[in-house]
Amino acid sequence: EKVRKRARSSEKIMTSNQKRDSVKKNYDLIANKYSEEFGEYIEDLDVHEEFEKHLAKDSKILDLGAGSGRTYAYFNKKGFSYIGLDFSKEMKDSAYKLHGEFPYIVNDMVNVKNHFDNNNVDAVFAVYSLFHLPMEDLKKAINEKVIDGHLHIEGIYRENGDHFLEGFEQYRKEKGIKALNIASLPSGKRDVANNIMCAFYKLQHPQDFAHGGLIYTDYPAPNPAPKGMSPYEQYKELMEIGFDGIKMLEGKPQLHKLIAIPLCDDYFNEFFEAIEKDGTHLLFHVNDPEEFWDPAFATDDLRARGWFYGDGDYASNEEVYRQIYAVLEKHPTLCATFAHFFFYSKQPKKLENLFEAYPNVCIDVTPGGEMFVSFSENSEYYTEFFKKYSERILFGTDSTFPYGANDMEWICDRVYRYFATTDTVKSFCDKEIIGINLPNEYKENIFYKNFERRVGTEPKKINKEALKRYIEKYKHLIREKEYLDEIERLSKELL
Repeated sequence: EKVRKRARSSEKIMTSNQKRDSVKKNYDLIANKYSEEFGEYIEDLDVHEEFEKHLAKDSKILDLGAGSGRTYAYFNKKGFSYIGLDFSKEMKDSAYKLHGEFPYIVNDMVNVKNHFDNNNVDAVFAVYSLFHLPMEDLKKAINEKVIDGHLHIEGIYRENGDHFLEGFEQYRKEKGIKALNIASLPSGKRDVANNIMCAFYKLQHPQDFAHGGLIYTDYPAPNPAPKGMSPYEQYKELMEIGFDGIKMLEGKPQLHKLIAIPLCDDYFNEFFEAIEKDGTHLLFHVNDPEEFWDPAFATDDLRARGWFYGDGDYASNEEVYRQIYAVLEKHPTLCATFAHFFFYSKQPKKLENLFEAYPNVCIDVTPGGEMFVSFSENSEYYTEFFKKYSERILFGTDSTFPYGANDMEWICDRVYRYFATTDTVKSFCDKEIIGINLPNEYKENIFYKNFERRVGTEPKKINKEALKRYIEKYKHLIREKEYLDEIERLSKELL
């Protein structure tokens, strides 16, 4: 144990590459001593025996963190084919002194995929090794799939000059994200430029998904809509372009007030009928935390952000929910995902009733930090809730370009670690949250399978001609010259 503690000592102050380099250096230094103590002694025989129960005859085993070869000695005697991998050459040399030469790769386990294709080995064994990896590196090593189903673009450049077309690449790389879904927000202060920018992003990143949104020529929204611009007609245009679904912000109190058309009004009826019939995924923001209507909760900062709704100018929290339940009553098989846990983290029984009544309704777990505080404070209940309803929950972060990549990674890390670890981390609202480490079958549903079930495993391709027509039809509604100029530039280059 003293030997292991020395090898792990640097982890207290280092992370990622520096951390792994330091651990490697320490194992190089202690290789001979480690070999003397652990080279042949199997202290956890029960673990080896349990692992062996799952192996077919003549299985090929890959040992991550092979060390001084004690696992090789055990499985070799049992007749299994064995390959060791460890990042310490000194450890390999010690293993050869004890056991003779055998297949042994000197490399970091995060690079394991560089040495093996699918099905090259039958089983992977890892004892006293994975704890050295930060969570993001562990994901790279085991190739766990994650789809971030809720991201936004709200600018052309970051302060450092990064362009929105490449704005998520560091985040994708550092977190090992399988695919992204960019959800357009073309209403309110934003306009049709956001749909167009999301389409350009999708054109440049065909492995990713995008949801388009409805636009309005004025506020309050004209009702009936201008010719050729009904919600239904806009939906058809967005699907022709190649969007994978629809994003609606119309249930957020600020935009709900601006549009001044109830969600259950006939204005939207043909639109909801079409997406229900087509099975198109709808990512829907409805309401905000109920505290935002409470004057006692309304700090100066909250008011400055426009998030206080209790002054009589906004529909009540109850009224917005009433309208969306009226929509669901009319269209009970909508393939809808309500963002931010439907703001029901303090009233989960209402979610249970919602799931029972509407089989295609899901929620996502994009923060709202208050959600995760509620989850952690009611850990036993929510652990069982997430198991029972794991097929109704989607992963997402609500990260937005031009946020910095580090900010995106921080949010993703907190959401991911809640479901995948038992870590205690300083998190949202400056509170600690404790992870629940769901079994793999439930994590896989939340991290990617539910998104694929509802949106598809392959993104739709962008139809360039349809995008050209869309730009020509709506570019007069782009208010900011900067955005119009950039869209015209990209049109020349990419279309």
